[in-house]
Amino acid sequence: MPFFGLYTWLFGSIGSIVSLDGEVKIIRENQEIRAKNGIELEEKDLVSTAKNSIAKIMVA
Repeated sequence: MPFFGLYTWLFGSIGSIVSLDGEVKIIRENQEIRAKNGIELEEKDLVSTAKNSIAKIMVA
């Protein structure tokens, strides 16, 4: 299993936000987290963008 696959298996990361512009939030376990570049996304996370906002996501 490649290292990233092992990391994903152990810690649940399924991708990350690689860039954003505007207001972007992550909803994780009923809590809102302000998104930042490089933040890891977990299974079942919801990414929410405000009007005229953009998030680019890299999926593993």
